[in-house]
Amino acid sequence: MVGGRAGAGDRGGSKSEVCEALDRNVGAMTVRHNRCAFCFADSEEFPLLTAEHLLSRPVASSFGIDRTATFARFDEDDSQIRWTTVNGVKRKCVCAACNNGWMNALEHDMGRVANWVDAGSAELRTGELDVLAAWSVKTHLLLCHIEGRAGEFGDSDEAVVPPASAARAVYERRFSDLDGLVLGLAANSSDTDFAYEFGTPGRVSFGDQLRGGRTCPVSIVSVGRLQIWILTPLPLDPEVRVADGVRAAAAGLRFEDLTAMPAIGNRASISINYRADWPLG
Repeated sequence: MVGGRAGAGDRGGSKSEVCEALDRNVGAMTVRHNRCAFCFADSEEFPLLTAEHLLSRPVASSFGIDRTATFARFDEDDSQIRWTTVNGVKRKCVCAACNNGWMNALEHDMGRVANWVDAGSAELRTGELDVLAAWSVKTHLLLCHIEGRAGEFGDSDEAVVPPASAARAVYERRFSDLDGLVLGLAANSSDTDFAYEFGTPGRVSFGDQLRGGRTCPVSIVSVGRLQIWILTPLPLDPEVRVADGVRAAAAGLRFEDLTAMPAIGNRASISINYRADWPLG
């Protein structure tokens, strides 16, 4: 199915070290539907979509990441390595009003999450959890477009199902509606301080029948010392298993209690089991 990995070794990692740490990545895709991925404004309202960076300047600053660091991206069969910078990973899929408005504010609010990470023993408060969940959805949806061909959903059988309902909930600040997401946390133990793994779970089943995973895109993002696991299954509420040690994101959690994981997460460790009677089965 769809998969992607990338990482930046800005704390001393050389190109060869990054190459050894990374593998499969799909190439860049073209967004074919000219509609904002969050507010759903179409081209008549906003003639030009704007590019949203996967890692913004405010978040990079808060987590101590150099956006000019070399960034390796691999195609799906490892036949091509493309070198860029962290700042070079972006996608035109949001309108100017979203990009320059609430999304910009959200990027600055991530400084509160960075402070929680740095504090170590501080408990994650509800407001910080809301910011973390919203930013995780935003970043996950962007990866769905960059790596998962979400902009071609409806036209391509290879496109992942974009988490449109979650995106709209973030846009409208309806954080309670994000409860159907699977959001987990770990600690990034590697020198690589920005990396991601995107694709589909290692196993997806409906009852005892195996199925493709495009109904449940997965993003595992390491930003500084924090690692975020986010899944957006459709239909909601399947049985989910992730890697041992990943903690459910919840108020009261302390960063010092998170399990150390490599920067490049392992989505093959994830299994999803939907009820056998779901229509998509």
